[in-house]
Amino acid sequence: LRAMIRDLKAAQPYDTIEVLHPAAIVNHQALNEQAAAAAARLGMEFRPAPVKEIGRVIEKVQQKYEGNFRKIADVARTGLTADSIADADAFVADLAQRFDLVDEGWHVTAEGYFDRKLIVIFEDGQLGEIQIWPPGMLAAKEERGGHKLYEIARDEAQSDEARAQAVADMRTLYAE
Repeated sequence: LRAMIRDLKAAQPYDTIEVLHPAAIVNHQALNEQAAAAAARLGMEFRPAPVKEIGRVIEKVQQKYEGNFRKIADVARTGLTADSIADADAFVADLAQRFDLVDEGWHVTAEGYFDRKLIVIFEDGQLGEIQIWPPGMLAAKEERGGHKLYEIARDEAQSDEARAQAVADMRTLYAE
């Protein structure tokens, strides 16, 4: 799976933010429209995600991908909460009728964050991401500060103590 994802990333057609981001905006809109329609067909609640902002794309590519814009796969993105594994599977099956998908499966981080990730392969070769969360995870991430803690934990400009505290706080938050 890792080799396949690496190859898909390498095959993406965009080498600069100037061409990557406009394409991502188009793909992002299509992804959110199709995800919303799939959720509606299945009676699931859906909240569209924003396209990843240019500044964050550049920062992530520089810090994580050594300046290679082909390695980023979550500029066009979305997510939804599934009440059960069966609901998540139904959503994936529905969306797979509209996009080529790579299912990375369910994953739990060391801090307790839990989701299922899908890579979307758009017609132009760009990759996007869908996150599927169990009930309560999105609220913990967005409304209760989980993402802010994640930002602190990954920020090398923060002190070791601040980063360790953020990790401890994430473990407490996500354990709930």
